[in-house]
Amino acid sequence: MTPRSNRTLLPQASLVAAAALLGAGASLRAESLTFDGGSTIRLLASDWADYLGGGTTFNSSNQGGRLYWRGSSGDGQYIHFDLSRLQDVALSSDAVVTLQNTDTRFGSGVGGSYIATANSQWYAAAGSSLVGVTALAGGTGATVSGSTVYWGIEAGAFQSIVSAASSFNGFAIIGGSGSQMHFWDPLNPYLTVSTSAPQTGVVTVSGGGSWAAVHSFSDHVLTISGTIAPGTSGAGNVTINKLGTVYVDGNSGDNYYWSVDSTRINAGGMLILQGHSHLRNLTLAGGELAGPRFNGTWGGWTLDDATTVTGGVVSTISARAINLDNGGFNVESGSTLNLTGTIRSGSITKSGDGAMLLDGRSGRNTHTGGTTVNAGTLTARRGTLGTGAVVVNSGGTLVANDQWVFSGGNGYGEDQGNVSSVTLNAGGIIHLDPTNGFANGITNLFINGGSITGGANDNGHGALFLFNGQEQITAGGAAVSTIGVSIGINANNNNVTVDSGSRLDLTGVLKDGVWWWAGTGGFRKYGAGTLVLSGANAYGGQTDIVAGTLVAASSTALGAGGHNGTTMSWIRDGATLALQGGVSLDEHFHVWGAGAGGLGAIRSISGDNALTNAPGGGPGFALRSNTVVGVDAGTLTASGFYEHEGSFGLTKVGAGTLVLTAENAHTGGTTVNAGTLSLAGNNGYGRLRGTLTINAGGTVVTTGDGTGLGYRDQLNTLVINGGLLDAAPAAHIWNLTGGVTMTGGEIRSAGNGSL
Repeated sequence: MTPRSNRTLLPQASLVAAAALLGAGASLRAESLTFDGGSTIRLLASDWADYLGGGTTFNSSNQGGRLYWRGSSGDGQYIHFDLSRLQDVALSSDAVVTLQNTDTRFGSGVGGSYIATANSQWYAAAGSSLVGVTALAGGTGATVSGSTVYWGIEAGAFQSIVSAASSFNGFAIIGGSGSQMHFWDPLNPYLTVSTSAPQTGVVTVSGGGSWAAVHSFSDHVLTISGTIAPGTSGAGNVTINKLGTVYVDGNSGDNYYWSVDSTRINAGGMLILQGHSHLRNLTLAGGELAGPRFNGTWGGWTLDDATTVTGGVVSTISARAINLDNGGFNVESGSTLNLTGTIRSGSITKSGDGAMLLDGRSGRNTHTGGTTVNAGTLTARRGTLGTGAVVVNSGGTLVANDQWVFSGGNGYGEDQGNVSSVTLNAGGIIHLDPTNGFANGITNLFINGGSITGGANDNGHGALFLFNGQEQITAGGAAVSTIGVSIGINANNNNVTVDSGSRLDLTGVLKDGVWWWAGTGGFRKYGAGTLVLSGANAYGGQTDIVAGTLVAASSTALGAGGHNGTTMSWIRDGATLALQGGVSLDEHFHVWGAGAGGLGAIRSISGDNALTNAPGGGPGFALRSNTVVGVDAGTLTASGFYEHEGSFGLTKVGAGTLVLTAENAHTGGTTVNAGTLSLAGNNGYGRLRGTLTINAGGTVVTTGDGTGLGYRDQLNTLVINGGLLDAAPAAHIWNLTGGVTMTGGEIRSAGNGSL
């Protein structure tokens, strides 16, 4: 175990003794120090948690604990060690797991205690669930030594665990019937094992000034217990290699590591902190940044500069209560960063084509500065995005791999708060993992050309949900945006806004949410842009088109359908319901005005479409003002129209054909400005009321036996201003009290016409 200087080679003990002779203010030159490992390897626990016998959750984490026997079961400790650090290492002894800081006030017995392995993944957090354990067949009984207790693991059994380190879930020490031992805070577990091939250069320091004599090195661990150098820089560049550990013991002070200019942690290396310190210019290349215990006022690590993740391997940040003074994470292509700890403050900016995971199982992140994904993939679990704004830019993908990733404070029993907003820009993707990423509500979702993707396994909540106005969707950016996942809709007080010049395609299923007490789900469509619904929708609430255009691109676009006030739709003045692609809607409407651009409040834009709602065989659609229906091309077949609270007229525009199959009951007249109006109901007379006006470019066709216009005294005036009335086989015009006025145009009959 030798530190090597580029000037003089001395054993570590000699360097420390020499410094001591110079007095408390003495220092060591740190321009080039190399710390070589010996035959003993010591691994420090990255975190631990204790529980009370008979309990089902952890009592506390990273503190003290007990092995106390409670009559039928004992208290215990679960401990995480990264045993992948030992892979490809020639191990030559049994392993030993040690717990420190014994407290014998309640007894010093450890009889019947044993060491085990955890059966599944667990998280060191108070209240987190316990998992089962399996006693180690190669484990030995406990030995008390001074203020420590240790348990052995036979070499062969330990080697088997190391060889399968990827499936290792940590050790557990379980109290037995003869156990009374308690432990002071901190427990500070560690593991030791011998190697027949000592590692050289496990920690190196270069390019700095003087280091104070506040460090020691033993068993591959460099311990720093004071301020290395004054100020916030100048202590050089630290590299931590395989099996090297730098332990910053800040339980009695602050910022012991701040003066280090940069740190690189390679695969198998670890930098671990207890207390608080600033950290500058961190590079992770397969290693781990840990910090199980933090200062209650200042938190744990404070990252001053952007973090680089490189090497094409997996790196880990398991530290708790991290402050992000600079929250940049550049994760290079092929590299992965697993952030399993917690973020206390600051903001996250993910760049680089690699992958980053916000695990969140150790506690929720409380940063308020927001989360931005500029490139690569950021996977987020519940409670990890903080309460600030989330932004996903072009080239970035945000994966929601849990429920309630974006919200949970809306009274549903989830304790994490909402992110303030989510903005998904053009070229960005939010992916809701189909195996687990459902029940996600977003308080304010702004989508500006991006896409939300996912799968079908979305639970009854929907992959996304809208709950009675507490979550809103806005699409803008003069771009086409897509939401391709299911949306669970609860109650009718929900808004979807599409800004002018923008389009939002909802290709997934819109359905009633599972919160039955909120009632069936519906929404209001705002904004001058276009909303396209093409899914097999099943929501049972109302659709209120307040502005812009809603395109129904499937026959279930508007949900359950039927003629009742619960499921009906509203087409407000200036708004448009458009149909495309050969759809057939059984939906009851109330409709106002001329629609977007005057092209129809109801508008058929492509294909042969149908509006089939016809209660009792009559008209299914209520006019609330003078209304325009447009058929751009093809045919729109509808039952017919009646009026509500007034006398209102209907105007047909567009080159296509509108077919009315029922007796129409509106009294404000009918005008055909373009295309064809086909009166197919009741043998062709269509029961039009008031005045029928056929302008140049317009055609009215009567079908059937030609019983004709004015039959049963419905129509009172016929005005032809250059248009065509075409009857087959005969044209019968009856009892028009207002007469017939023609200014150009034609009345045509293929048979025997009569007036």
